Amino acid sequence: MEKGDSWVNDLFIEKSDLFLRILDNMWDRAERDVDSLVRLFKKYGISKSSRILEIGCGNGRILINLAKKGFKNLSGIDISPAFIEDAKRKMSTHNVSDINFYVGDVRTLDKLFKEDEFDVILSVWTSILGYYDSKTDKEILYKCWKIASEDSYLLFVNTANRDFITNLRSLGCRGPFYSDYGDFAIIEKTDFDYVSSYTSTRWLFYEKLEDGSLKFIDKVEIKLRLYSIHEVIEMAESAGWSFIDAFRSLDMLDTFLPTLSPLNMVFKKMKK
Repeated sequence: MEKGDSWVNDLFIEKSDLFLRILDNMWDRAERDVDSLVRLFKKYGISKSSRILEIGCGNGRILINLAKKGFKNLSGIDISPAFIEDAKRKMSTHNVSDINFYVGDVRTLDKLFKEDEFDVILSVWTSILGYYDSKTDKEILYKCWKIASEDSYLLFVNTANRDFITNLRSLGCRGPFYSDYGDFAIIEKTDFDYVSSYTSTRWLFYEKLEDGSLKFIDKVEIKLRLYSIHEVIEMAESAGWSFIDAFRSLDMLDTFLPTLSPLNMVFKKMKK
């Protein structure tokens, strides 16, 4: 079993019902997030007819909202059968049909899709990068390159940034952190190894009872490799992608500031 397999399987497959509750909560701001994403699309001429693949698509909040805005050639892949099943249900709820959802592992993208099949490959909210190790991440980026068309784009949006996390921890923001999701809550305890750049996080899930107390449900431990912007650029360029730009905010499309925001990065496919 490769590094990362254990927690990925635990959170997204064995205990997918826990993470689905987080994903469902994120639908409240999904339309706003997609409005910001569309601003980025317009800047680079990504049209409603562009063939878009979202890797690590969860239960479809990004793609379904893109479809509601008229985007036609949409596909999503996720390792979790439960997430994909829920995404298909939500397609019906939101009255959209122009999305192809697939259960699959991004490490086998080149076996799941043909060469030159997509014009845009999209990753939102640290959905892939850092799940395994740098060697595997480079391989994933190369497989994205293989299935991308000439002059296509690779986009990382709201992705964990080592410099941002390091800055927060240096300022004393080390947790534990309490997140309220309405009918449930999560207490997050995180350790960060500055030498290896791996963050180890324990999520403790609690049901919120009528009297305001918390009832423990389950726990999940996550091990994530964090990258600085120059490391992502180096990996992507070694896989055939040319760095175009980075932004602090997709709302403003303003200059990226390493210690003040997640990674919002744009790459373009290099010619063979």
